[in-house]
Amino acid sequence: MLPNELLMQLEALRAGKLNEDEHKKLRLALDELPNGEEETRAFNQLWNAWDALHFEEQGAKFAEMDVAWQATDDTELADWYIKGQLSEANQQVIETRKVNDPSFAKLLEEQVQLNSGFHDLKDDDFRQKLRKWEKDENKPTAKLHGLRSNWKRLGVIAASVLVLMVTGANWFAQQNYSDEAIVTRFYKQPPLGNTMGAGAVEEDAYLDSFAAAHNLLKEQDFAEATRQFEALNTQLPPASFKEDDLKYYQDNLDWSIVLAKVGEGRPEAEIYARLLRIIGDQEHTYYKEAVALQKDLGSFWRW
Repeated sequence: MLPNELLMQLEALRAGKLNEDEHKKLRLALDELPNGEEETRAFNQLWNAWDALHFEEQGAKFAEMDVAWQATDDTELADWYIKGQLSEANQQVIETRKVNDPSFAKLLEEQVQLNSGFHDLKDDDFRQKLRKWEKDENKPTAKLHGLRSNWKRLGVIAASVLVLMVTGANWFAQQNYSDEAIVTRFYKQPPLGNTMGAGAVEEDAYLDSFAAAHNLLKEQDFAEATRQFEALNTQLPPASFKEDDLKYYQDNLDWSIVLAKVGEGRPEAEIYARLLRIIGDQEHTYYKEAVALQKDLGSFWRW
């Protein structure tokens, strides 16, 4: 860990309390240390992550944090902009707004810092560094007094809290935003079996295949479910199907293929290609579900 004098100067630098000469001297002192650059980077990660943890009131639940994260249109818009998820035209609209709207420009700046802090929370190298600092602090050493001792203790406390938060955040993300968790949340098995009465052989075969694909999705055999749903999607429906039947089964196939691909962990571009087609049709049976799914797939918790 860096000497306490340098740590205090780094903190002063973050607070904007160092002048240019003091900054240069600090830079030279850090350059003389064999691990100065690495320790400085870890220091900045620590405080970026610490700032991120205070984005919400202390003790707020992770679920509440997620709601607050996406509570306003501007916050979502800023997040999409930072992640490059907007079209070129909309990116340009945001660039113009940054110039003309200081409060929105500040929101963007805060969002970048927040994203960086949460990114540091899940960085394995950083977490190992935190554990090393905590271990070093527990070694018998001469007792320090005053501000330096308090600063170092603050760093160790922060490291301990961050390690716990990383563990909790990982658990929350896995329980609520993993591929499997998202599919479980959005999937509802439709009525299966031949609900259209005694049909022709062609109808029975189609409905049997439909039911088999859904059973695979329910059992989370996502790869095989994807294959069977896509096979049905390329197959001509039975000639006896009425217009309402055609819409019901086609809409369900669209939605089921999306969920199966999410569960299978297919590339994002492949999932979004079909998902956005559903969102583009407000008459689609699963339009509302698709909009909600798009939001969850873009959530911060999707690490």
